[in-house]
Amino acid sequence: MDNTTKKAPSTGQIIISAIENLHAEGQVITHDTIAAATGFKLTIVNDHVARLLDDGKIHRVARGVFVPALAAPPARPISATILTGGMVKLEIGDICLDLWPEEARALGALTAGQFVRFANIQDRTETQAMVTEMAMEMKKMRREIAALKQEPDPDQIALTL
Repeated sequence: MDNTTKKAPSTGQIIISAIENLHAEGQVITHDTIAAATGFKLTIVNDHVARLLDDGKIHRVARGVFVPALAAPPARPISATILTGGMVKLEIGDICLDLWPEEARALGALTAGQFVRFANIQDRTETQAMVTEMAMEMKKMRREIAALKQEPDPDQIALTL
């Protein structure tokens, strides 16, 4: 019988795992989303995010937005050939698949869903970036309007006698 006990994951492991899970779900990763996903206080999240950035385990893509550093292998060559009779020969690196027309259609439907999913994630990311930029510009304009309201207009000053 094994008497070893499983060690609980460290706070850092929980945070990097949350970042990877949020990224896999296509969520925008911020200090707040990490805190919400883990239940940790923002001070703890901030400390670990800074450490993960220094270690190169995550990257900053925009102010306050992060992604995990993915170590994907290099892409393999891919080709698909439609043969007579509707068969499809799909080659990925050294792997070769001979697909019947029904299998090729099913594979196409499955990969089309992934493409739509990735397109939606990209759209969401771009929309979030635009919303953030617009919010910053609006905040700047509000400050400028407030400053203009504070300045007296020389044409509107009434002379008091």
